[in-house]
Amino acid sequence: MVEEALIIHKGCIKKLDCTSIAIFSKKLYSPNDCKEYNFNQDNLEKLKVCGNLYKYRLYYRATKRNKPRSRNLLTFVLFNPSYGNQNSFDDTIENCAHITFEYFNGKYDGFEILNILNIRNPEIDNIKPNDEKNNLSCYDMISDYIVFSDVILAWGKKDKYLKVLQKNWNILNQYNNENTRYYLHSDNQGNIRTWHLGKEGWASKGCSIKKDYGKKIKLCPLSVDIQKQYINIKKDGQVELQDKDIIESWEKL
Repeated sequence: MVEEALIIHKGCIKKLDCTSIAIFSKKLYSPNDCKEYNFNQDNLEKLKVCGNLYKYRLYYRATKRNKPRSRNLLTFVLFNPSYGNQNSFDDTIENCAHITFEYFNGKYDGFEILNILNIRNPEIDNIKPNDEKNNLSCYDMISDYIVFSDVILAWGKKDKYLKVLQKNWNILNQYNNENTRYYLHSDNQGNIRTWHLGKEGWASKGCSIKKDYGKKIKLCPLSVDIQKQYINIKKDGQVELQDKDIIESWEKL
């Protein structure tokens, strides 16, 4: 379980002209952990934040430099944290930025990232049973930061982690309100499903985020009635809908 002690780092991402906040738990990867997970030197260097190997990242937010306190944020719910921190970003965070600032063309002042699992592990297949037990109860401690208004579900297909996905999504979903709107991705076949924002999955197969995002990305906002009826986790770990079920229930962006 995540230790109930928070480390808040503030910084800036010059390339995005953004101020940023990354919140970690106090717990660090021990030398034995690093050996058990078989981290190489590259893994260790990327995981370091101000010289510390924080094991859990609980929250990430980036906002335009001139609007650091804005609550007009786009929320991404991903599976587990990427390497990115308050002063550096990786492909996943860059993809979130492209969608927020380019695809939505100035609609939002920034974005926040929440995760189904909080462990910072570059190899998902290496996640241990004990890692899955972190139950997001720590989110109560950072609830003042969480916006959870317009939410993109983007954990991809995670059938191996179905139980923890179902459990932790139910915890996260408690932050929704009457104004919360969920976005899913529409693929080339017209199926609407959870997306994947990293190098793998749809982000590299037919969905280039950094180039042609306006042509290949199609994010579908679900109406409140549809959300209540359909936002649940299927057997393969995705939320997935068929066009025929909601063809008149989402607006075209």
